[in-house]
Amino acid sequence: MNNVSYQDLYSAAANNLSLGSALDLHYQFNPQFTRWHRYNSAEAKSLVKAHDVSHLIFGCDTGLLGEMQVQLWSKFAVQPMGFRDKMKYARDKESRVLLKNPVGYRKMAIFFIKNFSEVKRIRVKCAAMSKQWIYFDEDNYLATSLGEIRASHGIVL
Repeated sequence: MNNVSYQDLYSAAANNLSLGSALDLHYQFNPQFTRWHRYNSAEAKSLVKAHDVSHLIFGCDTGLLGEMQVQLWSKFAVQPMGFRDKMKYARDKESRVLLKNPVGYRKMAIFFIKNFSEVKRIRVKCAAMSKQWIYFDEDNYLATSLGEIRASHGIVL
């Protein structure tokens, strides 16, 4: 586990790591992020954990492009949430803060336009998956390797 680099963690090089080990490394490499269990509300805890796990299973680093990529994977490769679940997170004050755009809408729009090719690239990969990832179901996979998770869902990085 100690010989994994930041770049490796978000690539197929981490396929042998369990999801739980990879999540620990994710926080070690990104000390600026608050670990999911340190949030107060159950909604914020589950939202942060599911988002951070998505970085790992879909192989998206934590740079701005990686954040864009993880959002695209989440849109096209994750089972959609029901209306009640969406409202539960929208009503939670701590979750609403997490859902805000930290870089500003103008900068994000320009960045998105410059990297628009990522939309098609990721959409094609998502369409080839054998089954969608279920957000908030990560606890069932913590002892499973990233490679096994990716293979069982048809995720190709």
